[in-house]
Amino acid sequence: MSACNGDLKAMHDAFGTYLEGQMVSSHGKSGARQAADRVTTDTREKARSYLTRYVERERYVANNR
Repeated sequence: MSACNGDLKAMHDAFGTYLEGQMVSSHGKSGARQAADRVTTDTREKARSYLTRYVERERYVANNR
């Protein structure tokens, strides 16, 4: 996961910038930051889940050869 942190931060920042450009009020900017945080968290959790399942599968395959 740490290898992906740079990409996740770049995605978070780009998404936050995009949303802030779409919203002009301070409330909107706060919402944009929260949305970018959610996207980053969701992506990180999906990647963690996928990698965990992948490792478990590879262990299973290795043990059954």
